[in-house]
Amino acid sequence: MAYAYWCVPVSASEDELDRIPLSKQAEAEPAIPVKQIKVTGSTVFTEEQLNQLSAPLLNRSVTLEELQELASKITKLYQEQGYITSRAILPADQNINDGEIAIQVIEGKLERIDVKRDEPGRLSENYVRDRLTQAVTVPLNFARIEDELQLLRNDPLIADIKANLSAGEGSGNSILEVTYKEANFFSLGAQFDTYGNSATGIYRFGVTPQLTNLSGLGDRLLGNYTRSGNADSFNINYQIPLNPKGGTLDLSLAVGQNAITEPPFDLLNIRTDSKTYELSYRQPFVRSPREEFALSFGLSDRAK
Repeated sequence: MAYAYWCVPVSASEDELDRIPLSKQAEAEPAIPVKQIKVTGSTVFTEEQLNQLSAPLLNRSVTLEELQELASKITKLYQEQGYITSRAILPADQNINDGEIAIQVIEGKLERIDVKRDEPGRLSENYVRDRLTQAVTVPLNFARIEDELQLLRNDPLIADIKANLSAGEGSGNSILEVTYKEANFFSLGAQFDTYGNSATGIYRFGVTPQLTNLSGLGDRLLGNYTRSGNADSFNINYQIPLNPKGGTLDLSLAVGQNAITEPPFDLLNIRTDSKTYELSYRQPFVRSPREEFALSFGLSDRAK
């Protein structure tokens, strides 16, 4: 299980836009009459949603602390929706004696994604970068990034992935730093069960070899051989990703040879041979660690 550790960036240039300090002199000053509170810079929430937060402060005298609390509530509203790098502030250079208060929202943006391997490998860094890039929103919603990271953790091509969010150059900008480790190039599985049928033999055993990331593009070659009595089946499948949203192209071949061993039909020496070729395309339209909706279509041909 891989874990990601996040740190919310704070840019060095934010000092210029920092909240108005609560000094002892400010606390001693008369309360500020408020006629209007104008929130600028928000593209996520409607004016009506923001007005619901500021309404209790209108047409009365308030303190600087109450205005800062309002900015904190707007910041919390963003964070609850996954916009953890966005925040609201009271600009320090405004004239707050005319009854009009300005609150500025700095919506977080992702400056870039830096991707590197834990160790040398075959999987292209663009495979990871492209998957994460398609989950980036403006402003940055980190819930979507976390979902895509979880999908990458479940990807059979990746053994481990870690990410960290650091401050970018501009105010509200962030850099996503990602480190990943590839899964083994070759794996082999074996199975034994009694799910065969009485006509060919109830005992089944098989082996499943797999080669991952042959070309560096995230493709896979999967084979399977199963034997049950006098029945043999061999399947081979090649899969390659076509886009960062999980679209894949599959090429498959299935070969089967069966001999009837159940008396009295075994005396007839009945054998069946078959080959099935299949080409299919699958594209998810809704994809998250919790749900997936996808459509697929394909062509198949069976020869005996």
